[in-house]
Amino acid sequence: EPFDATKDYIVKFNYTGQTQIVKNQVLIEDVSNSAVVYNKELSTFLFQQKIDKNILSNGKTYRVKIRVGDIDNNWSDYSSFYIFYTLSEPTIAFKNILNEQILSQNVLLEALYSQKENEELQSYQYLLYDSNKTLVNTYPTKYNSDILKQGNETILKQEITNLKNDTIYYIRVITKSLKGQTGDSGYVRFKAIYVASKLNSLL
Repeated sequence: EPFDATKDYIVKFNYTGQTQIVKNQVLIEDVSNSAVVYNKELSTFLFQQKIDKNILSNGKTYRVKIRVGDIDNNWSDYSSFYIFYTLSEPTIAFKNILNEQILSQNVLLEALYSQKENEELQSYQYLLYDSNKTLVNTYPTKYNSDILKQGNETILKQEITNLKNDTIYYIRVITKSLKGQTGDSGYVRFKAIYVASKLNSLL
């Protein structure tokens, strides 16, 4: 999954062998020009290495390969290259939740999705929780035809029905991009407040 290059990231790997591994070496190349942008040997028993923030740049395609060294200073062959992407984290904000309130039993929620490198969305899904953040409803995943673009804005819509009056809920949107990046609005709190009719009909 793509990660944000402005934050530390831990590369993890698996090793199959009989000797004790005491070090590893991670090499990363920029796919666009094959330039080596990261090459570090680390003494550790762990099958991982941390890439410090801002060594790589967002909006790039990279390839990484890894090798390990044992206690006798023997190195393994390098692994195959693995392609990965770096992307800024997307932001998701709700348009029509004002002052943490929804003034209706049924509402068409709209969330605005944006991503710095203009990474295209593949899908999104709404999740509704109660006041204890217990899942109440999982709405169907929506794909290309349901993703509305207006200018530079990407709008994610979902109808929410049968909200209980004077009740606190949390709403959440999870997105997935074409390159596999996930986005998450987090738990957004709101209270349903509306005037409930006391008559079924009025003549």
